[in-house]
Amino acid sequence: MRKVLVLAALVLAALASAAAFPAMAQAVHVSGDHYSITTPMATQHFGQWDDHSLMVSNNPGLNAIALQPVGADARCRDVTASFDDGTSDSMPVNGGMTMREGNLYRVHVDGAARELDAIGLTCEAENGDAVTIRVFGIG
Repeated sequence: MRKVLVLAALVLAALASAAAFPAMAQAVHVSGDHYSITTPMATQHFGQWDDHSLMVSNNPGLNAIALQPVGADARCRDVTASFDDGTSDSMPVNGGMTMREGNLYRVHVDGAARELDAIGLTCEAENGDAVTIRVFGIG
């Protein structure tokens, strides 16, 4: 009984600390490797091949982002990353293949020497009317 109470107290303490510090980085499995992932940078709703530009400034030193479809499988065309020095790059997303709902998909953005300001996405829901894409920073 005493072990159960101690375990319950430890679990509650862990939950309380996670709630108190939600911005702390966490280790997450992305495409076969482990990365340090920050809190979500942006969230956007897509229907059928919608275009959206997401402002994501104040994230210096990011070398990649992770995209996570929520609510449906999704397909995204290239991600266009715009940087604070006025340059932009386009990168493929999952080789043009379907992104499965709930999985994280890494996209290299090369923001180590420049700050990422915005991300342009064109996405659609694969097996539903709509999908939400969450964007995370990977450091």
